[in-house]
Amino acid sequence: MAGYGQNGYGYQQGRAPRNSGPRGGGQQRPDQESNIGQTLFNNQIGKFLDFNYWGRYASIEIGAVAPGAGMDWESRKNAQRTRQVIPFDALSDLWDICEEVMESVKNTGTFTSAGVKVGGKQDAMVEINNGSTLNMSPGIYLVIYKNMDSGNRTNNLEVYPFDHSHIIRGYDHSTGMAKDDIAKIGQFKKFYRLIKEATKAFTMAQAHAIQAIQRNDRLSSFLAISAVAAALGVDTGKEIDRTLKGQDQSRGSQGSGGRGGYGGGRSYGAPRSGGSWANNRPQGGTFEQPAQQTNDFQRQQQIMATMDDPVDINLSMDNLTNVDMSQFK
Repeated sequence: MAGYGQNGYGYQQGRAPRNSGPRGGGQQRPDQESNIGQTLFNNQIGKFLDFNYWGRYASIEIGAVAPGAGMDWESRKNAQRTRQVIPFDALSDLWDICEEVMESVKNTGTFTSAGVKVGGKQDAMVEINNGSTLNMSPGIYLVIYKNMDSGNRTNNLEVYPFDHSHIIRGYDHSTGMAKDDIAKIGQFKKFYRLIKEATKAFTMAQAHAIQAIQRNDRLSSFLAISAVAAALGVDTGKEIDRTLKGQDQSRGSQGSGGRGGYGGGRSYGAPRSGGSWANNRPQGGTFEQPAQQTNDFQRQQQIMATMDDPVDINLSMDNLTNVDMSQFK
């Protein structure tokens, strides 16, 4: 595996449109969080790989500059790029592929190229390639294929060759002696970590845990603000009602079949089996005021009652106006 991923680079890559995310059907797309991730560099070849985040998608961009021209911000800003958005399911598959590649390289010194189709029309693919189908020397390459036809053929592709990593071992500052330990799959491991962490993030499990932990704190803050608002003559009843309705909708959507399904409640139609309405109606309420609405009203009354609880508010003396200071003597 000498010269792993370095020699024989000269493949003519095609170029693809930068925007490759899913297109809406004329509807207004909701705002999405966008974050800049990490960048990997192959200075010898003049390539760089950006890994970014948009909403619940990851995106990879392969950019090309003149070899040896440097990889500063100005050079990369004007570089031609090929971009691909990757959803959660494809990220998860790429995680598996990366693990298979590292295991195969460790055991056999090589691996079989593998990739996943992406894009709204499934006409693009992200692949981890061993170089054999690219007319390149053996190595690890990330390939973005674009505009694949019905027979999976395309000449529109971009390639990023993963570079070596260098670990300095046994360094002696007095003599300058050290061992340069070359990790031939070192940069690929960095890419694998990006894929792994993005996949874990997009499960939203950690975000849900944080939301659950902070729920009581948010409720306490809301009650404190409501108490201040009530003292100032501001009615917060509408906000409380909106909050309760949002909670009910969330609970209803969690039951199988959504609202009206098992656990969804709120379905007061005719009973499924025989019998009178009196034997099958929801318990705990009247026909005109079902049990769930009664519970909503009781919860709202309980929240309003807690607003009378004392709340400690610290005010600076500098903020007090029109107060006779003799009252504090």
